[in-house]
Amino acid sequence: MARRARITAPPEVLAVTVAELKAQTRIDSDEEDGYLETLLKAAITHLEQISGRAFVSRTMVQGFDEFCGVLQLARGDLISIESITYYDADGASQTADAGIYGGYTDYAGPFVALKAGESWPATATLPDAVTVTWKAGFGAAATSVPDDIKHAIKLLAAHWHKDREAVGEGGFEELPLGVKALISSYRIMFV
Repeated sequence: MARRARITAPPEVLAVTVAELKAQTRIDSDEEDGYLETLLKAAITHLEQISGRAFVSRTMVQGFDEFCGVLQLARGDLISIESITYYDADGASQTADAGIYGGYTDYAGPFVALKAGESWPATATLPDAVTVTWKAGFGAAATSVPDDIKHAIKLLAAHWHKDREAVGEGGFEELPLGVKALISSYRIMFV
C-alpha cells in the first residue's frame, strides 16, 4: 500500500512571480504584494493538486508497505530517483542498489520499476517499510514551467483577487473555464 507523498525540500522559487501577477492584474502599487504572493501560492498548490504534477522542482518522499512490481509515485514529472531505502527482513535499515531499478513516467505519472532480471529485496512487515525519495517538477527555474501553466496560475490568482468571496455572483464553479482549459492537457490520469 502506498502512503501519501510529502515534500521534504520545497521549490526555491514560485512558478509565477508577484511582478508577473501584478502585470496580469494591472496593479501598480506594492500595497498588496504579500496578499498577491499568498494567492499565487494557493493557485499553484491548487493547480498542482488538480494536475497531479509538480511545477517547479522539489524533493518528495513517499512510503510503501512493501516492494511490489511497480511503485507508483504521487506526483510528476519525475526528474530523478534520489534513493530507495527499506527495512530488511531483520528490521535493519538498508538502501536499495540503484542498479536494480529505474524511474519512469507514463500516462499515469511517475513510477519506479525493476530492471529486467532483477528482484526487490525482502522487507520487514511494517507500515512504510519502503521509502522512495525523488525529485519532481519541470525544472528548478520558473522558466522551466510551460507558459500555459504559468498563465493558468495567473488567471486563477487574478480571479481570486477580484472575487474575494467563496462563491461569486453567478454561482459556484470549480475553476474558471479559461483556467480549466489551460490546465486540462497537463492532467496526469491516475489509474
